[in-house]
Amino acid sequence: MEALTLGGRMRAARETKGLTQAKLAQLLDVPVVTLWRWEGDRMRPGIDALERVSTALEVSIDWLVRGDHLPSVPTVEGAGEVRS
Repeated sequence: MEALTLGGRMRAARETKGLTQAKLAQLLDVPVVTLWRWEGDRMRPGIDALERVSTALEVSIDWLVRGDHLPSVPTVEGAGEVRS
């Protein structure tokens, strides 16, 4: 996956997840045009938006911003388990 820019990495991760721009925009609660601008490097998302994008696409913020880490978010054993 060679995507040298933030927008390119965002697009590549979205496509890998099988999401359209419209579906990801809906998940992020942003207008499609905003996502289009992010992916085209016409506008940069703020940190809050980057966090939402990272979560939705299951990639690290570091990878989105710099592309220098593995694209997947590291998992923590036991995370998400419901304990009684």
